[in-house]
Amino acid sequence: MFKLLRHRSKNWLLKAISLCLAIFMWYFVVGEDQVDMKVLVPIEMLNLPSELTVSNQYKKEIEVSVRGPRSMIQELRHLNITRPVDLSDAKPGTIVINNDASSIPFPRGIEVQRLQPTNITLLLDQLVQKDFPITPVTEGDLSPGYVLGKIYLIP
Repeated sequence: MFKLLRHRSKNWLLKAISLCLAIFMWYFVVGEDQVDMKVLVPIEMLNLPSELTVSNQYKKEIEVSVRGPRSMIQELRHLNITRPVDLSDAKPGTIVINNDASSIPFPRGIEVQRLQPTNITLLLDQLVQKDFPITPVTEGDLSPGYVLGKIYLIP
């Protein structure tokens, strides 16, 4: 009996190192647990020419389902991620913007599962500026001793 206990207590340091190594390898092989999350990503219009305007209603956010390690997903909430749309070469008319996983700059290690909507349609119109004469009309009379100095018009 004592012989068996003495044999088990031998090499305890080697056994402890083996246990630590096994736990270390298990962590890196299995990795962190994967988490799914839905994120709303705003659409950012870049370089829209000053003579054009977007004249239709469109969804201003994309709903994206992502998957990744828990620590990266939690960090994702603090990042300011947008879907950039470059309109520098835009002309008046209809533009269809395709949304895919590569169009949104997520950090490496985050996998995009689904995007909604996959397409956004923009209707661009020429912006026209016109000047209209405005003539103010006042009602009533001023009290005696008062003079009307200025009228301010705020459109």
